[in-house]
Amino acid sequence: MTTTQEKIVRRWLADSPSEHGFETELWTAPRVGQLIHEEFGIRLNSRYLSTWLRDRGFTPQKPQRVPRVA
Repeated sequence: MTTTQEKIVRRWLADSPSEHGFETELWTAPRVGQLIHEEFGIRLNSRYLSTWLRDRGFTPQKPQRVPRVA
């Protein structure tokens, strides 16, 4: 990816995944890879993307649990 493309990906990660059409609020390497492929036509392996994200300070995130009101 180019530097410009990398900046775009970083901006996506600042957004909510639902803003990009995903049902849950969880960024995963496969989701990031899907967006990169759709936007730039570049296919990247999920393992590579996991390392790429971690090297840039993005760690796997789990959605915050909200208690249900009965």
